[in-house]
Amino acid sequence: MIEVLAGASYKDGITMHTKNFKATFKERYDQPQLKKIRGQFFTILYGVLKNFVLIIVLLCVLFYFWNYYRQTTAVFLTIIIVIFILFEIRYSIVKNLIHNYTSWRKYHGAEHKIVGAFYRVQGSGQKKYLANVNNIKKESITDVNCGTSYFILFIILLLISFIFHIVAAGVLLLFIIILSQIIKSKSNTYLEKVFAILLWIQRHTVVSEPTEKELKCGLKALEVLMSEEGHPQEEIEAVRNALKQIDENIKMQQFT
Repeated sequence: MIEVLAGASYKDGITMHTKNFKATFKERYDQPQLKKIRGQFFTILYGVLKNFVLIIVLLCVLFYFWNYYRQTTAVFLTIIIVIFILFEIRYSIVKNLIHNYTSWRKYHGAEHKIVGAFYRVQGSGQKKYLANVNNIKKESITDVNCGTSYFILFIILLLISFIFHIVAAGVLLLFIIILSQIIKSKSNTYLEKVFAILLWIQRHTVVSEPTEKELKCGLKALEVLMSEEGHPQEEIEAVRNALKQIDENIKMQQFT
């Protein structure tokens, strides 16, 4: 049984993962790709270390510009915005311009909707909730456990701490990344009130309402994970039923 469900989004697909497995489905795939992942400790450690080099580089760039342009607030704020873009849209705006950014936001929103619907089923016991794709569409495109919220929090704190000391900013960034890696593996419904403003920013910058195409990718990955983790057949069939509805809707749209 899945205890913790999380995800990652791309310009053309979604990865859903548990503590034990991750399943990726992209537009060009016929079947989801399933992989066994490391233990939770190593997953968190890897999530921190893979960003550490980028952290150092970004801090060096900040330090360089701060020395030469410390009197120019506009330049400093521009650098902060660039960092936000590089971290949160996975360089897609740099590499593939607006099209991929828009597509990624939809997959990101679909990822959040599916995770939200899954946890609603686990909390309420409504095993057939996922069987109706309209229920999934009603879920929120924002997620308090998304790393975006923690990065936005870092940006706010960085504006305060960087003025006083570059080291404080570095330590703060490392703390936020570690915190996000740990908290993303837990359910934190009460944090939504605390992060209300951050979720508003998240909604208007890194997520958007998905179409059924994006939802299909996430549900395909979820179906594989539920089967692998030994979920009741009734819950798995509910996901398959939602996928059938999406396929039927897509076919109808093609003929209209």
